[in-house]
Amino acid sequence: MMTTSDLRIGNWVHDSECTRYPMYVHTIGEDYVYLNFDGNEGDVWECKPEELQGIKLTKDILEKVGFSYDNGYWRLRTNEDFYLEYYPHEYRLRRWYTGVDEWNNHARVREITFECQCHYLHEFQNAFYMATMQELKIKL
Repeated sequence: MMTTSDLRIGNWVHDSECTRYPMYVHTIGEDYVYLNFDGNEGDVWECKPEELQGIKLTKDILEKVGFSYDNGYWRLRTNEDFYLEYYPHEYRLRRWYTGVDEWNNHARVREITFECQCHYLHEFQNAFYMATMQELKIKL
């Protein structure tokens, strides 16, 4: 069951009671959420957070946002020294730093700087933002 604290504006979810059509969070209130979808001409869909269902992460979604499959996990290079990797069997998103360690004779290092579990797209969107400080751009 979702709560309003699980959501951010722009998260993609399903309204489980009325439709299985993906909609994005337009407005978040204390005990309600307004959803919208492209081409809706501004009429928002009101529902309670507990009525919402997450959208499972799929290969198609990961490819749409720029991840590529590599030996059991999905990878996206965010800049010169940082990668995001999603491990689907663990439902885990990791941010790796792969730069130079100034304290260790400039040796290349690989260390995890962020890690989060993501079963659903809205969790993935929120984790992506926490790891990169950028919104994940996706249209379903």
